[in-house]
Amino acid sequence: MDHIKSRTWKRLSWVFVLLVSGMLYVHMPVAAQATEETEPSNDDDEETSVCEAWGGSPAATPTIEGSGLSIEVQCIIGDTYLVRHDMPGSDESPDLLRRYLQKPPYENLSKEQYITVMEEAVRLWPQSRYAHAGLAEALRGPNGIPGDLADRRRAADEFLVAADIAFSKGSVRYVTELSQLLADLKDKEALDRYFKRVFELLPEWEGNYRTYLDYAFALDKLDDERAETYFQKAIAFRPDVGDAYEFYGRYLLDHGKAQKVLELLALNSQAERATYPPTFHYQRYQALEQLGQKAEAAVECQQARDLAPPRTTLSPSPAGRPGSGPPPCKS
Repeated sequence: MDHIKSRTWKRLSWVFVLLVSGMLYVHMPVAAQATEETEPSNDDDEETSVCEAWGGSPAATPTIEGSGLSIEVQCIIGDTYLVRHDMPGSDESPDLLRRYLQKPPYENLSKEQYITVMEEAVRLWPQSRYAHAGLAEALRGPNGIPGDLADRRRAADEFLVAADIAFSKGSVRYVTELSQLLADLKDKEALDRYFKRVFELLPEWEGNYRTYLDYAFALDKLDDERAETYFQKAIAFRPDVGDAYEFYGRYLLDHGKAQKVLELLALNSQAERATYPPTFHYQRYQALEQLGQKAEAAVECQQARDLAPPRTTLSPSPAGRPGSGPPPCKS
């Protein structure tokens, strides 16, 4: 009987404690309850902290709706170009994306260290184009500066693997990188094979304008006369964009085809409307000089000078990029 009384007393004691606790909560000062209920939410701070802890920018927030990506991946890519131009699939590893984007703990590595990190990535994720493209970028070096011949060959091969993975998923990637590398390596066979796939997959793609130009630049570097055809294709695809006229004009001048320049850059033509005016007249000047038409050339030279702002280039450099300074023509 004593042990029964003891258990009964213990139960009554717990009931008493619970009742007293409830009464204390009920009679808690209203101000204290209000403070508890209205304490500012720190969800935003927590979200930002989560992104920062996962290797994202402190300002990044996981707000890519409908992507199927984890919050971790959204934090990693949230402040990078991948969101706008190269969205990864939901099957990509967060750690791989950190490596590819050189997010912590993979930032500030030397070229050799970054190559090692991406070589491991290729072993861990052989089916991911980001792994192969990241290794290719590491081999090319900072800002795409070409390394030695062996590194350039390896970089091209890794980009080709990454491009094949992209092709298998219906997309075209690494056009500029591969056109430059393969032309530099004088690998015309691989260049043609790659662009054959590009044009088969995306014959009507708007990006064909840039693709035509990249192929033309590469073919020109390989002394392949098909370059002219692809400059023409770029112009036909986007006749309202002046770059193609400028680059094609440069190509024709470099190959001594001055009369074709004058036909391309005819006065009162679509080419004149689309092309930067000083460059338009400067290339006409160069063509007329080649043809020995000095008086007409002088007129075009003066036109170019009059239209050019101070310290503005009038023709692209051999690499297809503007130089600086006034036109070296005789007025």
